[in-house]
Amino acid sequence: MKPLPKKQKLNILSNLYWDLQISAEEIYAVLYNQPGHKECPVEETNIYRRMLTTLDWYTILKILPADKMRFLLQDKVLQGIFPKDLQKKYQYVRSVLYQ
Repeated sequence: MKPLPKKQKLNILSNLYWDLQISAEEIYAVLYNQPGHKECPVEETNIYRRMLTTLDWYTILKILPADKMRFLLQDKVLQGIFPKDLQKKYQYVRSVLYQ
């Protein structure tokens, strides 16, 4: 699957936190481990939760770096997802991908 250009990624990421004043650049810096950027006010775990509850799976695959996929489906991320049916769906995805 072909990743999206940075401009498209930023456009999608800007909609994740419509309710808070967090820039897409801040989120992007966290996801791509870019040093020298302003500290993001939300934790990486929270960003993953927002992605899982807001975006479809294929969009996440196009946005997220491959080395971050394992973190996306960790227990500490999935435990905070509601509704529980969605949480179970991603637990199943993890079991298929990593076990």
